[in-house]
Amino acid sequence: MLPNLIFDLKNHAKTTKMMESIEKLSATSPPKIEAGESLPPFPTDDLIAPFSEMGKFYESLGPLDIFLIIAGFIFVFLGAIALIRAIVLIDESQEIDILGAYTGSFPYVLTYLFASILSFLATIGGLFLFIIPGVIFSIWFLFTSYAVVAENKGAVASLKRSKRLVDGFWGPVWGRFLLGYLIIAIIGLLTGPLATFPYFGFIIQRIISITTGAFMTIYLYQIFKSLKAIKQPTEDTSTK
Repeated sequence: MLPNLIFDLKNHAKTTKMMESIEKLSATSPPKIEAGESLPPFPTDDLIAPFSEMGKFYESLGPLDIFLIIAGFIFVFLGAIALIRAIVLIDESQEIDILGAYTGSFPYVLTYLFASILSFLATIGGLFLFIIPGVIFSIWFLFTSYAVVAENKGAVASLKRSKRLVDGFWGPVWGRFLLGYLIIAIIGLLTGPLATFPYFGFIIQRIISITTGAFMTIYLYQIFKSLKAIKQPTEDTSTK
């Protein structure tokens, strides 16, 4: 979180300037053309300005900026695994600390990454098939990451495990998933004005974003646990 936050603060002024150019272009009203008059020259400067600002933004990235971007991505990726692992260990009444959660997440990195890619490709592929299959796939594979970290399953096995848990409960899972995001959306609306505070508004917004992300992770884990408890008797019977 920290490297990513430093990078965001460093470039916040640049991105704000770029957005101002875009807003200026969108706010420009078209000139009125009278009969017999020729068309005015196309405002290419205004059209190109946002892209020019974007180009300057990327050109201004130095080695330190690139390092912070990469470090921030790795930190956030490991953080997602560490959070799930910490939730599982706390639920099992085991002691855990922040450093231990991160170091203990390393063995899951490749499996988690591969499972995430497979889930993403399946969902995107389903969205191209008239959207509805993509929505179905997204709920089927909603608990893939939990199967990887909490049950130490492989990438493909975790996808199958998530689908098996959701089978027969797709509607309730979908409803609870929407409820979770509705809660986050309400929190976002209520705390949105805080983001307008000078200097500290952006930091507050990031803290709220991290907090709501953690809430959603814990919320989905509880659904994951409930599905496991429901399915466990059936799975035990089928293995006999």
